[in-house]
Amino acid sequence: LPDARSRGVARVLMEESLRWMHGNGIPVAGLYPASQRVYRSAGYEQSGERVRYEMSLDALTGFRSEVQVVPVEPLDVRVQAELARRYRPVHGNLDRCPAIWARLTQPWGGRRYAWLLGDDGYVLLSHSPQEGPHFDLDVADLSAPTAPIARTLLALLASHRSIARKLRWCGTSADPLLA
Repeated sequence: LPDARSRGVARVLMEESLRWMHGNGIPVAGLYPASQRVYRSAGYEQSGERVRYEMSLDALTGFRSEVQVVPVEPLDVRVQAELARRYRPVHGNLDRCPAIWARLTQPWGGRRYAWLLGDDGYVLLSHSPQEGPHFDLDVADLSAPTAPIARTLLALLASHRSIARKLRWCGTSADPLLA
């Protein structure tokens, strides 16, 4: 309630949570920045970044597949194990629990599509309906650790141009796909 705010209760809860995590050997705690004032009072600072990109698929020209592209079913446990193996070396969460995989592979509406790219890449995406017969591509997750895999990924995405207009994905300010 508004009259119960600013009494330090949230800070005490944060401090006790941090003590518990430290006592149980949990080395890092990551939080969503909903209430920065409370978190900062307990010693947290912002780190990392998430930039949302959007581009016209018409801009993706001249790319061709350089590695094998295998369509897969994202809910298949074997596929999730393969994605987890491929995901390990990339920036982001330290580990992906079942809840994170569920969020990535099962959108609120519609369905996800997945492809394995070469030996180390993958992409998970969904279709976002737009006016008329078109849709946009929303990338939920990707790993393109080498230039041939990145070019193959861009070729795969570009192959949707006849039915999709835009591509959206989240990355960093120095996202490798921009190169």
